[in-house]
Amino acid sequence: MENDDITRILKFTAKLMEIHDENEFKIKSFYSAVFNLEKISDDIAEMSSEQRNKIEGVGKGILAKLDEIIATHTLAELDILLDKTPKGIIDLLSVKGLGPSKVKSLWREHKIENIKSLKLACEEGVLASLKGFGEKTQSAILQELLFAETQQDKWLFSVAERVSLEIEKSLNLLFPNYKIASIGQIARAETTISGLSFLVETQKLK
Repeated sequence: MENDDITRILKFTAKLMEIHDENEFKIKSFYSAVFNLEKISDDIAEMSSEQRNKIEGVGKGILAKLDEIIATHTLAELDILLDKTPKGIIDLLSVKGLGPSKVKSLWREHKIENIKSLKLACEEGVLASLKGFGEKTQSAILQELLFAETQQDKWLFSVAERVSLEIEKSLNLLFPNYKIASIGQIARAETTISGLSFLVETQKLK
């Protein structure tokens, strides 16, 4: 499992925790771990638990999450969060300019819970009137949505990311002795994804 895959799972989990008002300190620990892990050039999955525990920002709680991700290629906590998050909310997370706090506000306070209702709010000038947004943000988001409409044969990143993680998990279960990683558009975190690519090593690990 590549470092990018590990940090992506942690970051995605943290975003959903933020939307669902999970423990603030726990969320910060996830983001702090991601920040530090993204600076690691060594293969995190190949490290021992003791070595991973020495990485800045990796305490006992995060270490347990890393061990779980490396062993199962997912997090049970992430699966639970996904089950209680509407698909439309996950789609909103993929819109440039909308972080978890803004998505939570749109969903909980203003009943904007999918791309269609977000676009309507932009077109009617409603988004600009909401706290934390404004005309500039509304215009940028609307342009982002209009661009996405021209990419109808592609997925939004958030949707493609979820599918990619599921496929990678299945591949790792089918071929436990091979090293598999997501590459291409997913690895580059492009806004829209036209296809999923995976790198599989050709020699078995010793």
